[in-house]
Amino acid sequence: MYLYISMKPIPKLYLLTVLLISALPVMASATRPSHDSLELSRFRNSQIDLGTIHSIRGIGTCFEIGNKDFHSIALYADLIEIITGKASTPGFKTTYHYNLHIFEGKSRNGYPFKIYAGPGIATGYVRGLDNKLGLMAGLSCAAGARVSLMKNISLSLEFQGDAALIFKNRYNQRMSLYTAGMRYCYLPFVRISYNFR
Repeated sequence: MYLYISMKPIPKLYLLTVLLISALPVMASATRPSHDSLELSRFRNSQIDLGTIHSIRGIGTCFEIGNKDFHSIALYADLIEIITGKASTPGFKTTYHYNLHIFEGKSRNGYPFKIYAGPGIATGYVRGLDNKLGLMAGLSCAAGARVSLMKNISLSLEFQGDAALIFKNRYNQRMSLYTAGMRYCYLPFVRISYNFR
């Protein structure tokens, strides 16, 4: 009887010890920031730019988020065939690029600048070299340089090239290479951006 009574509290103590040991990792993870919260705090501390893009190739708007490496989304009217006089109505195009920081420094006048390049994707309803509109989708790449002129305003000069396909006829879905995406890649885009942070 004495052995039974004296041994009865031991399983309870054992159970409490097991519960505390198994709860230690949960309590430890609650005291340190998780991977998701680190990503969220990094996103909150990222620089956010909103601006306009200007080129013979098109005019539109752009949105960028990030610090050294940054994401860039642009939406603009495709004007290349309008400038050359071959068409009267523009197409539209949207691009996404993940730009990687390559080099940064300061000019002689003290303006900070950086050089970047990165891969991306492009899609839209654009004109090919035969002046016919069609749905376009494919890979894209960008490279450029950005100068911070004032505290919140930056100016960028960027070159883009697209390796994409275009579907020009809605009845038989005739597909061809979007050769205009590479033919006009030497024409730069000028970006004027405002930094909200």
